[in-house]
Amino acid sequence: MNQRVLKFLAIFFIVVFILIDQHRRVDLVSFTVDSSLEQRASLNGTSRSSERYHHLTEWDSYRQRRSQYFLSWYENNKTDQLKPNADAQGPILDFVIAGFPKCGTTSMEANLGYLAPMPIADVCTPAPQTVYYAYQNWPTEFPASNHNSTNATKILRGSKCPAFIHAMREWSHYLPRTKIIVGIRHPLLWFQSFWNMQTTNFPSVYRDPYSLVSSNTPCGQKSGKPNFKDCPHNQLFCLCRSRFHVTLARLGKTNLTSEERLWLAPHDYDGGANLQQDNLQNRIFLYEQTTLNDDEVWTTLADYLQYDGTIPHDLVKTTRGRSQTPKLTNKINICDAQYDELRKLFMPYAYEMSQWICNYFVPSDINVEHGHVVVANRDKFCSIVQNYQHDPCHRLVRLENGTYTLLHTNNSTFTTTTPTTT
Repeated sequence: MNQRVLKFLAIFFIVVFILIDQHRRVDLVSFTVDSSLEQRASLNGTSRSSERYHHLTEWDSYRQRRSQYFLSWYENNKTDQLKPNADAQGPILDFVIAGFPKCGTTSMEANLGYLAPMPIADVCTPAPQTVYYAYQNWPTEFPASNHNSTNATKILRGSKCPAFIHAMREWSHYLPRTKIIVGIRHPLLWFQSFWNMQTTNFPSVYRDPYSLVSSNTPCGQKSGKPNFKDCPHNQLFCLCRSRFHVTLARLGKTNLTSEERLWLAPHDYDGGANLQQDNLQNRIFLYEQTTLNDDEVWTTLADYLQYDGTIPHDLVKTTRGRSQTPKLTNKINICDAQYDELRKLFMPYAYEMSQWICNYFVPSDINVEHGHVVVANRDKFCSIVQNYQHDPCHRLVRLENGTYTLLHTNNSTFTTTTPTTT
């Protein structure tokens, strides 16, 4: 073998070695960068550090080239079944907005749509199909442009389905590195918003909000877990579905001590001692609906998603239902006196939520290794959530036995309050 051939082979193997090494370092960035950045985002949730993490350039590189591995994520290179832990070499979907409905999820999706190609709609398809849409359909259907994106390309991949929060096992099994985004709000304002949307769409169906609550049947009797299957008449929402804390507790991010279970609907079939966890592997970003205009929410979210840039947040989207004439709708003001008894049923759950979320789900000392729950400005977040214990209409007061009653016996002393809602 002459020297020219030997020299060629030597150069060839050096180039191959360099390419393999670069490939390894880019793919393994999901292990080295992910924990580092999430630790910073978790420990520095109140403000984003001015330091630009040099690893983010590697993240960008990985995201730009990951689509070439598309078929390798599926069993037998067929797109109907993902491999377990398909994103072991790095996130496939960067995020999914998984809950709760009527908690600002559409605004969240619209603004993340600057960075990720996706429709501004609920896409509640199985994970394999959602991945297919995110890589094969949406990039051409929802491309970046100068007026709707800060980047030449939309580098993130994600989707939204608020119903996913009740069924996260699939995501934990196949896409454990997908970041979960969850919004919450005061349960009473959530119910009012949901009711007004549905009665606008279906005025002949939604006539009386009392039809969606029951003071005699504990939640969870039908399905044994918190979801809309326990709602009367198979409706999408009801008193039982307002128990955000019970749903969050099922994700497996807390220890579920006997003391903790006392704050998780202990008298319901699916709460208290009966509550079971799914042990979700995915990390969670939790926000309160009224904070979506706060810059720090979006800077913390950018850190959480390992995005080296600013997430625009100038879009406010609401889902109000189809336009109807006022005579054909049965919209309510939850603060009207006729709904005092309705609010009495919701408020004990709201009180539990106000105590459990920040005492257990979002601890004061974020456990980066196991806690996996991130909020922006914990003090402000918890101040808002702890206020859930109060009737937003200022008509009810909590008694020592945990029930709520009218603050005054003379209803004439009240003036009707109109809560802020979307």
